[in-house]
Amino acid sequence: MSTTINVPTRDDVSPANQAILDQLEKRLGKVPNLYATFAHSEHALGAYLALQNAKSSITGRAREVVNLVVSEVNACEYCLAAHTVIVGMHGFSEGRARA
Repeated sequence: MSTTINVPTRDDVSPANQAILDQLEKRLGKVPNLYATFAHSEHALGAYLALQNAKSSITGRAREVVNLVVSEVNACEYCLAAHTVIVGMHGFSEGRARA
């Protein structure tokens, strides 16, 4: 059995979430479906991004390597594709993931 999740468009979400989606599109070049789906909720998207951007002892590069490995272990094709792109943005090339 599968469940269909409606990914909202910018016009389907609150003005506050529209502003966040606009920032994401400017920074990433597009809005990943995961983020857009969180925008169904008035507070979930902002809370998720705050958690993702929270101060950490793990650097951005190392954090993305961890995210990539976890995506692989979880066999999540969506996350694997996204984090493969992101590690590339951090200067990694295919087959050369050194933090």
